[in-house]
Amino acid sequence: MSQPRVGIVKSRFFGPGGIQTCCIELCAGLNRLGIVPDVLWDEPTDWRDVTDSPPDMRFIPGRLPISSARLRSLPRWLRYRLHPLSVRFARLGLERYDFVYGFEDGARVASGVPNLCYTGGPPFVRTPDQRIDLPRALATSKIRKMAGRLVPPVRPDPRARYVAVSSWIADLFLKTYGIRVPIVWPPVRARRLETVPSRNGFLFMSRLEVEKRPHVMLSLARRFPRLRFTIAGRGYADAYVSALRFSARHEANGNVRLVLNPTDREVSRLFAEHEFFVFPAQWEHFGIVTVEAIQAGLIPLVHDSGGQREIVPVDALRFASESELVEKVEVLLSKPPSDRGEVLRELQKHVARGSPENYCREMISPLCRDLGLTHLTGLA
Repeated sequence: MSQPRVGIVKSRFFGPGGIQTCCIELCAGLNRLGIVPDVLWDEPTDWRDVTDSPPDMRFIPGRLPISSARLRSLPRWLRYRLHPLSVRFARLGLERYDFVYGFEDGARVASGVPNLCYTGGPPFVRTPDQRIDLPRALATSKIRKMAGRLVPPVRPDPRARYVAVSSWIADLFLKTYGIRVPIVWPPVRARRLETVPSRNGFLFMSRLEVEKRPHVMLSLARRFPRLRFTIAGRGYADAYVSALRFSARHEANGNVRLVLNPTDREVSRLFAEHEFFVFPAQWEHFGIVTVEAIQAGLIPLVHDSGGQREIVPVDALRFASESELVEKVEVLLSKPPSDRGEVLRELQKHVARGSPENYCREMISPLCRDLGLTHLTGLA
């Protein structure tokens, strides 16, 4: 039998991230089966922006009612509302394929084509951070969110088979549609870390945008002036990043470092140098960077919401407010290193579920079953 033709629906990548890792590891798993998948969208990804060693794949151009370039020119709040609607009516030629993977919520699959759609939740469900606090509804951001609430969620395609990124998203999916979907944790490949004399300090690593709340690190740095804090991640020359840079230089105690757009090697070194990882983002759908930090040997402190609860099932390492974060840090620092090490080892066992091997097995097994390739399942 000739190799099946496999399509992957995913928009262009502009840098590394969680969903990028999901696509790369899936393609690598398919390559091990001898399959070179087609990536379907209206513009190609420059894989040099994402990884130094991309797997084999082909770009096949399609058409969107609102082009990706046009969407990027719109205000962010409007772009995020129109994107899933444009995806819904995309012309990607999915009927040509033996199996299709979807990484764009809202994409319609072709009748009779086996598929697996990986969802992080929105725009299928409403997360708590999308709700309106009516007494403060006059704020511009609140009005925008309220306008967004008037746009109904994109309903799941009845012909699609879904898996969710976390138990939290799967529960929201069940609550919204009465459909229980399987959970497949995204993959995290263990990093090769540099040897450093000792670990110390607190690290934030994610996109430098207000939703991820890296500014919480500035407050923490002021409270603990003798400790070291690093804010690192991909960011752009916008007002928020400029404010972070100014505050790190002038308003903190000289104990904050801002690392903008670190290379992969710099990321590995930052993980190796620090002892603690702080992730203040609220209602994160999963939070793959927290898994990566734990695997790299950092003790996490995460917001007590969303998918982070699933990754960090330890109450002492979750916080609901900045004041509670300060309290959790004080307690953590008072513990002997041996106790902190034991907590870390238990967390590392817990997140082992998010290995590339487990991810590929769970994503590729449906393809092998549907196409009668069960003898190849173990190779992925």
